[in-house]
Amino acid sequence: MQNDPPPLILCFGASDPTGTTGIQADIAVCASFGCHALTVVTRLLVQDSITVEAAMTLDAEWVSDQARYLLEDGQVSAFKVGDMGSAENAAAIAEIVADYPDVPLILAPTQRQIAGEVQDSEEIDYAIAELLVPQTSLLIAKYRMLGAYMSGYEGRKSRGAHDPLTTLAHLLSVGCEYVLTTESHEQSLHIHQSLYGFDEHDAITLLSKSQWNKVPHHFFGKTDTLATSVAALLANGFVMPEAVGRAQIYLQKTLLSGYRLGMGKLTPDRLFWAQDEEEDNPLPSLH
Repeated sequence: MQNDPPPLILCFGASDPTGTTGIQADIAVCASFGCHALTVVTRLLVQDSITVEAAMTLDAEWVSDQARYLLEDGQVSAFKVGDMGSAENAAAIAEIVADYPDVPLILAPTQRQIAGEVQDSEEIDYAIAELLVPQTSLLIAKYRMLGAYMSGYEGRKSRGAHDPLTTLAHLLSVGCEYVLTTESHEQSLHIHQSLYGFDEHDAITLLSKSQWNKVPHHFFGKTDTLATSVAALLANGFVMPEAVGRAQIYLQKTLLSGYRLGMGKLTPDRLFWAQDEEEDNPLPSLH
């Protein structure tokens, strides 16, 4: 007897040999929530637990072909977009997701700069702002980075100083449904995350605000963990504010259970629940 497939999440990102970030992280997170990750590689990384030493960005045609073949073969429940590697790849991904307007898109851009790599971050940000943000269900970004994802003249001008509230209004007005921001000061013991969207009167509002204790270690892969868990929860039927809230709790638990692979940063334990002896059913609760 053949079983029905679990929800499929199509993840765009870099291939990380440590398994800490990118598509390897996406696979573990999706499995944690009973989903199956379909993965489209945008970059190949040479990385250890300390740093990214080198990267090779794939041509946009390769990125597009990977995704098209997968989408013609099965029905996906959500898109997650992380490290794109180039403006051309961002444009290719935008063209692909435009054909599936009813599938939620979780956008969590990551652009780690690598010594010796020729990468125009402004060009990538411009492509994200113009092509992907208007199609995005949830944009996850640091508070100070919001201005990078404003389109047109205002976006270019905002690379200096920008008014965060004006920026939020712009992002939401061009089509982005929700924005989740992260803010933390170096001396603070806490991290603040705020979810913005529209209320029942179509007014831009702060939907939720949470405060988390800083974990006393440095990690790779936090953003990928959060973004992919939101995508998986949406695929399991949760509405955005609840999906974000549950994903934040899941992220915090992965950090508290984190482990060190080598001499560098820690890795979130996305499968912490598998060794939780106190739980009769160790899987993360979906209901």
